[in-house]
Amino acid sequence: MQEQQLYALWQALSHSGQWVSDGQHRLRVLQPGQLNLSSGPDFTAACFELDGVRISGDVEMHIHQNDWYRHEHHLDNFYRNVVLHVVSTPPPGRAEVYSEVSRRHIPSFYLDPQMLAGSYAGQRCRPPARGVALSALKQLALRRLKGKMRFYGQQLQIQPLEQVFYEAFLRVLGYPNNARPFQRLARRMPWPWLVEQSRLLPEAGFDFWYALYAGQAGFLRKTTNSTAAYPARLRLYYDGFRDRLPASALSEEQWQWGGVRGVNHPHFRLAGWVAFWLSSERQPLQRVYRLFEQRLPFPQMWSLLRQVVRVPVFGYWARHHTLGGRGLRRPSRYFFGPARLAELLINLFLPLFCVLARQSGSVGFEAYLKNFYFWLPQVTPYQAVLRYFPWWKAYAERWPRQAAWQGFIQLYREFCELGNCAHCPLRHRPVDLQAEND
Repeated sequence: MQEQQLYALWQALSHSGQWVSDGQHRLRVLQPGQLNLSSGPDFTAACFELDGVRISGDVEMHIHQNDWYRHEHHLDNFYRNVVLHVVSTPPPGRAEVYSEVSRRHIPSFYLDPQMLAGSYAGQRCRPPARGVALSALKQLALRRLKGKMRFYGQQLQIQPLEQVFYEAFLRVLGYPNNARPFQRLARRMPWPWLVEQSRLLPEAGFDFWYALYAGQAGFLRKTTNSTAAYPARLRLYYDGFRDRLPASALSEEQWQWGGVRGVNHPHFRLAGWVAFWLSSERQPLQRVYRLFEQRLPFPQMWSLLRQVVRVPVFGYWARHHTLGGRGLRRPSRYFFGPARLAELLINLFLPLFCVLARQSGSVGFEAYLKNFYFWLPQVTPYQAVLRYFPWWKAYAERWPRQAAWQGFIQLYREFCELGNCAHCPLRHRPVDLQAEND
């Protein structure tokens, strides 16, 4: 049994409300929690009864009990709140794992599909008819775009355009693990203050501006490797300018470090923002907006956008992803690649510019932006989507567009997460996993 089937069985238990036993523990799922579509435990904020004791926390699932250690979850801070380990293979010996982070033993529960009974027994989504899936996904993707447009429309009523863009850009850089602290950082160094200081310090270079951002983010505290020359130099810049900063710094505890790939590390992503801001002559919003106003053919537009965000790494960042870290064997060539550009287009540029087009009464410009949204090529698959809908691979060739993934995310949020399978636009048909395995 694959891990996707474990997810379905766990959710089925919450629907049935029945007690099940694996010979060592008795379990009843009260709330399955939220399926985690990013790094970390499979389900967060679950609630269940184990051996008569009600427990709340995160749940991690594996095929084998030893996968917990093989994946090094016992050392990962992301998994400090795990309170139950669910496996699909009977664990050998003692049914528990240990977390070095939380310093506690976590029970393992063997989940067998034969334990389940009733109408929810072992169900998961069967691949729908391709024509049905593609038509429904396009509608779902459009609903997701409109939802983002509503968000930006509301934000523009309470904040200036540049600050809305600024916060959203940094938030995308932190997605999914550090979106909130990146947004807080943008508020600690607000756009009007940044513009004013840029006017007063026109000759200030990358290291100076990165030092201010890194210091306000809490990256330059004493925990930073003091023997590294580059962080030490940044610290001098920051200390010399601290009195002119508009707010106090964030703390390191507000950031999540575990399970983050090198290119997604907050240190490196922040360097990417500073480099992009400077390379755009400190006007990134206007630069991208002017490009879209030309309404170029989509392939040409995509190529030009890639050039805009393709800022080469340089200096210290040509060899590091973190401050005070070891040098890289395979350094990155650019701060932002096609995948990050696609995220920025989907989550920021296109919905925000659609709102601006609607506010100006430009129906044609809004239509152009929406058509580009549906044309945007599939750059990289969302592992979270493949995790929940593994059969989507069969549809990739029919509609190889980034909007398809947006449609699947909307499907999960609007129907799967709420257990609203009866109204699923993909015409959900349940599968009996036990019969399928037999």
